[in-house]
Amino acid sequence: MVVHFGLNNHAYCGTKNGITTTNFNAVTCKRCMKKKRNADEIAYLESKFPGMKSDEERDFARWALEAESMGHISNIRYEPRTFQLSDPVNGWFLSIGKRGGSKLKKRHAMRGSTYTPDFSFVIDWLFPGSDFFLFRELHSTIWIDTKGIFTNRQNDFPVKSKWLYQKYGIFVQKVIPEKLFTKTFKPGRIEL
Repeated sequence: MVVHFGLNNHAYCGTKNGITTTNFNAVTCKRCMKKKRNADEIAYLESKFPGMKSDEERDFARWALEAESMGHISNIRYEPRTFQLSDPVNGWFLSIGKRGGSKLKKRHAMRGSTYTPDFSFVIDWLFPGSDFFLFRELHSTIWIDTKGIFTNRQNDFPVKSKWLYQKYGIFVQKVIPEKLFTKTFKPGRIEL
């Protein structure tokens, strides 16, 4: 049995400031159980979608996995494809040496621009709240970029999404998970 008396320093029930008996069982500590469950859930999501970079992406992944289990969507992919929006620009210039000799050299002027959407999936059934997604049709691919409620001012998503639509005809939907949850459903815990 573990007794913590509301003190901190839990590391899956390796308490420092609380009282821990010699026959402790980590299952009895609810705080440690929650931390372990969250860590297990994140590890599971990482195994399904390796390389997720934010909590918003993990929240959307939870939603997508639950929607897939209900039969609403299929073919969920994380960072499915990188699109080349522009090629790098290189220029040639004449380099004159110290002794008067000249040489034509290639010089890098601008880097190329690419864009990678966060997720893509296919809509299999128009479910309640599916009107949240624009350009939705049955068996059409929806491209998603997840954002938080507070995004920084240096965000280049609006420009790159317009550029992607102009060049490839692909519309990328910006999704804020909290707004998606209020419009459709809030995902439950992942059962491992």
